[in-house]
Amino acid sequence: MLKAHQNGVLLFAGKLTWHSLAYSIWEQVTGISIMVALMGIFKTKWNSQSNFAGKLSGSAFAVYVLHPPILVLISILFIDWEVMLLIKFLVLTPIAIIASFAVALLVKRVPILKKVF
Repeated sequence: MLKAHQNGVLLFAGKLTWHSLAYSIWEQVTGISIMVALMGIFKTKWNSQSNFAGKLSGSAFAVYVLHPPILVLISILFIDWEVMLLIKFLVLTPIAIIASFAVALLVKRVPILKKVF
């Protein structure tokens, strides 16, 4: 009989063993169960929206369409900022999100564009 402590995780690594099959099934069942449970929890407990969140969700399509040039502009503005990439990501991500939604909200105020977005 093979023991996990003798063979490590190789039995679970997908080489057509029953261990690998059982792990694959367990992983999928667990993942789907977590997703269904979270959807149920959010549907019953947190199924409300503030006025601010409603405005943001109403601008989601405009953000989807308009965010690429905003990201390019932010990238160009900060191209010479030499810090670790993780720090740059953590600092610029909120700026990009806020800028994208701000531009989307402004574009939605233009009467002609309001029909599109």
